[in-house]
Amino acid sequence: MILPLSNEYKIPLLWNQKEISRDTSEISDAFIAKIPKYIPYKFLHDRVQQAAYALIPEDEKKLVHLQVGRLLLKNTQKDDYESNIFEIVNQLKEGIKLITERLDRENLAKLNLQAGKKAKASTAYQSALQYLKNSLSLLETNSWEKQYKITREIYLETLELLCLNTQFEQIENISDAILKKTNYLLEKIKVYQIKISYYHTIFQAEKAIDTALDILSKLGIHISDKAINIDERIEQQQKYIKSFLKGKKIEYLAHLPIITDQYKLASIQILQQIMGAVHTTKFSLFVEVILTQINLCLEYANSLQAASIYNTYGMLLCTKKQYINDGYEFGKLSLRLLKKINIPNSEIIIIQMYYGQIWHWKEYLNNKEAQQTLLNCFQKGIDIGEYEYAYYAAINYCLIDFLGGKNLEAVELSYKKYTNSIKKIKQEFCFFSIKIFSNLAKYLLKNNDRSFLLIGYSQKEENELIKKWIDQNNSWLLLFICLCKTIYCYLLKDYYIAVHNAIKAEKYKNATSAYLTTPQHSLYSSLSFLAHYHNCNSEQQKIILGKVEINQDNMKIWAGHCPENFQNKYDLVEAEKARVLGQNWQAQELFEQAIQGAKKSKFIHEEAIAYERAAEFYLSLGREEIGKLYLRNAHHCYYHWGAKAKVQSLELEYP
Repeated sequence: MILPLSNEYKIPLLWNQKEISRDTSEISDAFIAKIPKYIPYKFLHDRVQQAAYALIPEDEKKLVHLQVGRLLLKNTQKDDYESNIFEIVNQLKEGIKLITERLDRENLAKLNLQAGKKAKASTAYQSALQYLKNSLSLLETNSWEKQYKITREIYLETLELLCLNTQFEQIENISDAILKKTNYLLEKIKVYQIKISYYHTIFQAEKAIDTALDILSKLGIHISDKAINIDERIEQQQKYIKSFLKGKKIEYLAHLPIITDQYKLASIQILQQIMGAVHTTKFSLFVEVILTQINLCLEYANSLQAASIYNTYGMLLCTKKQYINDGYEFGKLSLRLLKKINIPNSEIIIIQMYYGQIWHWKEYLNNKEAQQTLLNCFQKGIDIGEYEYAYYAAINYCLIDFLGGKNLEAVELSYKKYTNSIKKIKQEFCFFSIKIFSNLAKYLLKNNDRSFLLIGYSQKEENELIKKWIDQNNSWLLLFICLCKTIYCYLLKDYYIAVHNAIKAEKYKNATSAYLTTPQHSLYSSLSFLAHYHNCNSEQQKIILGKVEINQDNMKIWAGHCPENFQNKYDLVEAEKARVLGQNWQAQELFEQAIQGAKKSKFIHEEAIAYERAAEFYLSLGREEIGKLYLRNAHHCYYHWGAKAKVQSLELEYP
């Protein structure tokens, strides 16, 4: 006789082997009676296995397992049933071929379903999937007709666990089977949600979006994916919200009641789910998805996802300079609602977005509390299986470290940690988002290589991936790679390539215009343009100055909202502009402001750039003493930032 036993229990052998009936179809009451009552059946130790199991012929063992399982099921107290489910099911499954009665097979299918749910709750996804596969094998061929409720539940759990185990090859067939057999529209929602998540995971955003729009139309929500005038739509929405509030503050929206219409709730769930897909591929559609959700809240009351909806709308407003204050207020509204309506999944979505796309427009970038919040958010997301948004939190955390001027060795260690972790769950967008910046940090830290690769292991592989993202219209990854190439080439003084990538990045900046990278693109593109200024003809110089002016108009507004983050950047570009235009007195004053501003904000990398550019300015005027001093200061800052590639470059240029 074999029973699953815990090694932490040491049970004495209190009976004789001879008392174990060789008629294994029945385990005697006398045998059971000799087991001390304080010992649960599931904890019989290996000594029983060794003494008894060897006596049973091979062809009878399945029957013994079956009988033991039935005895465990019969004798387990109701309060202990949940905790003993694995032991019961593991015994019964060994005799599964001997179970022929329809009712017995259905009951065992339910037991396996229960075991699968418990395993899933403890993140033992592989074991959970095996229990569900056992459940499927026990269903009758016409189970959808005769056992509809339990069949649907088993299929849904199986579908979800296939996703969690990244066993994607069966997902299409299982989901199609459920949709074909499911009776009611609301019962189909979960299947569509899993399919959307699956398509997003395998990097097929178009299929995720098409699947969502299909079910939304059935729910009465019709959204066109045709291009819209985004500025006009946002302005219209702002007027509508102002009219709705009737003079009240934005925080009033937190007091709206909770929506009860199941169809509207299902619509919001689907709209929420495709936010990532439309944000990275179809920004115009992304705007429509946000506004649709806002209007559902205003018309039918807040949903449980209201905090996430308002947070996303706040992010959208932050893409428009004139609405940054309102965007920030909507972001704070979402945090208030998060405390009021505590939903762990929503918390992960909201926190990563708030700190990635709203907070930095009004709050100091190197705020340690914010970074700790992102780390907590990441861990919570992993704990509850919300991997995608958990890794967005990790990406934002690492990026804030990098953009905030943290030592590159520490930055690279963080990037390496999360890159390896993301790789395991096959989230391609997350993986490449973090890998691109990770490689930039690595090259700045270790190499002086102008033909560096940000993705892939060869130039051919990098080109193929870029082409794939262009075909997919993945603006985010395309902007990231162009921005990182701009930064690296600017720092290593390959200004032509820096300008080339800065111009390419312009095509993709709208989709990411509230994100942490936006002011960085503005800064490094302006610096690259101005560094390349004297290599251009007069017509090209006019174009360059025009682009810089646009960037500076934006930077000035951002500096007005948060001088700690943006004023030194504005001053540095203004200093460079004055330098190339021969306005020496203005340049001198602005360089000093840029240096002191970067130092005050502890942006050591931007302090280094300001010192280097100021050194070049003074050396060009023949003021060697101050030029050399500033050059040494630049070298010192680059060294402490950890940019060994740049340190080496400076030492070669100024031996």
